[in-house]
Amino acid sequence: QRIGASGGVVRRPRDARGEATGAYRVYGRSPAAVAAGSPGLAMSRALGDVAAQALGVTHTPDVGAHAPGEGDLFAILATDGVWDVISPADAVALVAGYRGSTPWAGLSAADALTAEAHERWKARSHEAIVDDVAAVVLWLSEPPPLNVGGGAGRAGGGAAALPHPPPGLIPGARSCEAANA
Repeated sequence: QRIGASGGVVRRPRDARGEATGAYRVYGRSPAAVAAGSPGLAMSRALGDVAAQALGVTHTPDVGAHAPGEGDLFAILATDGVWDVISPADAVALVAGYRGSTPWAGLSAADALTAEAHERWKARSHEAIVDDVAAVVLWLSEPPPLNVGGGAGRAGGGAAALPHPPPGLIPGARSCEAANA
């Protein structure tokens, strides 16, 4: 409602055949804006995007509350580039499984999550497009030690295993991990 009242429209982009594809995005309603695909922002809340603010995108957060309980091990904060290719369930499985052995030797859980997102973007777009991928894993309990030995496979179910661990962080992927903050 907020976006429509401000002159924006929320729709999925169209491919060459005119079929809807990808994530829903905020566009201007003018024919020129629609044709240019501008701003085409894949979120309704953002900081610093002046063009999108004119279309109803706001910097005001949608706030919820959750009191951490005994069973809560961590919280994941990530950009839309992570959530576009990794479901919340897969992200939780990857991070929870990271307490055991993984193929991501030498990386933090947040680095492993962003590296996995990067690889999924490359597989999805035949290495043509990779969105911003950044994540923070906030450990609410004692974090696992940095996995330096590698392992036989990834624990945690639904996340697809990659053929080999990366030699280090993938250029352009930025992440950090906060322990007991």
